[in-house]
Amino acid sequence: MTKIAATGTGLSVQGGTVTMMGGTISGGGSGQGVGVSGTGKAELKDVEISKATTGVTMSGGTFKMIRGSIKGNGNVVNVTGGEKAELTNVKIVGSGNGVYMAGKGEVTLEDVEIEGVTTGVSVSEEASGTLTVKKGEIKEFKTSGVSVEATGDVTVSLDGTRIIGKGGAGNGRTKGVKVEEKANRKVDTKTPGNILPYGVFFLSNHCNIFIF
Repeated sequence: MTKIAATGTGLSVQGGTVTMMGGTISGGGSGQGVGVSGTGKAELKDVEISKATTGVTMSGGTFKMIRGSIKGNGNVVNVTGGEKAELTNVKIVGSGNGVYMAGKGEVTLEDVEIEGVTTGVSVSEEASGTLTVKKGEIKEFKTSGVSVEATGDVTVSLDGTRIIGKGGAGNGRTKGVKVEEKANRKVDTKTPGNILPYGVFFLSNHCNIFIF
């Protein structure tokens, strides 16, 4: 079994294609587990990423992960750029944001479990592109399951995803899907019955929500 341990970046892909089948990547308690930039392509299957501030950082290229787990104490998956990030059957655990989208691109989560974070999926003010969450579960978060702040061209789609908070953030309340006032986005929610306990919370007058 492949084991990668580093104090900076465990696996850095800046060009070409790197495929890892099984094994572990450790950030040594800091740094990042996997970094993808430039034209790099990283494909991971059955890999465990742990002991890192950021489990995966993507600023360019593409990232694909099937099964396995990612643990971090900052933004566990940090997407600031790149073409496409795809995670399938992956478990994400951390204390910051589970998935943080701040750049332009496409992020797809399918059958992904996000647990114990502050915010499950956060779409920042600078983000643009598409975020799709299919099935899976976002639970035990402290503030919001999904938070949308983007002022650019962003579409967020939730399809069959179960979202359950735990309370906290100083006021004892969590929000399933929160769209900030400054956001000007389209949010598609196909499973409103599974967004608990406070459903979809809009501060914006400029957003459209489509419930199927």
